[in-house]
Amino acid sequence: VCKSREATTTRFEPHPPVAYHSLDKSSLSLSFQGPFPAVQGLLHDLELFPMRIWVDNVKLSGLQQSGETVKCELRLAVFIDNPENTD
Repeated sequence: VCKSREATTTRFEPHPPVAYHSLDKSSLSLSFQGPFPAVQGLLHDLELFPMRIWVDNVKLSGLQQSGETVKCELRLAVFIDNPENTD
């Protein structure tokens, strides 16, 4: 997705899943940078995923070396049914 949007991924870090009573939570830390339209487009693309994605944290900042480049840091989560507990 980043390549199609001319953004560069700087961090891709999955976290261990957390099991709740009837759901599992999988989370991911993701950072990327690029021109503002590319960053905005990538965020829009995330909204189009077929599963619901919970944005746990988001931070946007301009980079010092270029006023046109934006850095985005996200922590995303996806909740899925826990197959061990089907009520």
